[in-house]
Amino acid sequence: MSIRRWTTLAIIGALSALSLSACGNAGGSGATSADGARCIEGLDLESLVEAAQKEGEVAWYQVADPRTAEALGAAFNDKYGITTSFTRAAGADLEQRFRAEQASGSPSADVIVPLYGRFFEDTIEEGWVLPLKDAHLPDFSTEHLPAEAVLDNTASVQSSAFGWGINTDEIGATDRPESWEELLDPKWRGKILFPDISASSDYLSYWHLVSERYGIPFLEKLSQQFGQTYAGAAPSTQGLAAGEGSILTPGVAAAIEGTGEEGAPVAFVPSAPGLAVDSVIGVVANAAHPCAARLFSHFLLSDEGMEAFSSISGVMTPTEAQELHLVHQSPELEAAADKEAEQIKAALTGN
Repeated sequence: MSIRRWTTLAIIGALSALSLSACGNAGGSGATSADGARCIEGLDLESLVEAAQKEGEVAWYQVADPRTAEALGAAFNDKYGITTSFTRAAGADLEQRFRAEQASGSPSADVIVPLYGRFFEDTIEEGWVLPLKDAHLPDFSTEHLPAEAVLDNTASVQSSAFGWGINTDEIGATDRPESWEELLDPKWRGKILFPDISASSDYLSYWHLVSERYGIPFLEKLSQQFGQTYAGAAPSTQGLAAGEGSILTPGVAAAIEGTGEEGAPVAFVPSAPGLAVDSVIGVVANAAHPCAARLFSHFLLSDEGMEAFSSISGVMTPTEAQELHLVHQSPELEAAADKEAEQIKAALTGN
């Protein structure tokens, strides 16, 4: 796992557009060029590179830390000389923007890289995004990816884990809890920090996994140990770093490891069960730059592209994620968690 710095923008940042070189995306669907039509039908890699370089640019939307996009864009530009730009947004903001653009017929993104869940599958059903197998990428294959990363319509290109965070000033190496049952020890009463479960569907899925293994009564007991509640991953991680509690659950590896690298006394500890949230990739069907979109997707699906995209603290390539034996977020997991949402929320919050 790459260990570098993580910014709060990656967790709760507002919608922002960032360019990686001088020129941005022209946007709009417009008329498809002759080269574009050929790319849509499928070209070999050499021909695709030539056509993409004529288009000269590619733009994408993503949820992950913007520095992952900077590293990816720089690697892609170095390899192919194509200008790159991206927009980073929190999941709900990205979804709202992309839906609005598709409704207006004026997409700005050639590729989307959201977290996997119902929204991505909705884009496939609406015909806005192409299943990878139908995008006519040259030499398309997922054989180099672990089975967990290969999905029906897409593939995981990056993962981050949900587990526990600890304050290393408060908890020594020999005093770290190793099981959920240990969190019920009276010494942790008021010292367990809790991100608001309504802040993200990923939190609900995480607690659903815990309730499946330990039951709703366990969640009710655990909630008696909670201290402060926070609006999401970034403020809860900062609270942990400030010593407002000893343990954070759930904690996001990317936020915790990055904050630790900035000198804060925090560390990430995998939990069992643990949740992986995956960034996936899709080619926009009416992309303004269809050739560059396909070349960019081809690059991101390569080992070289995924390593560039996973080169900051707390995020992993699919192969690295496989080693942690995590449960991956999915539309099916979200649906199962939704069915138990009322009980889970009541157990954890008393409401």
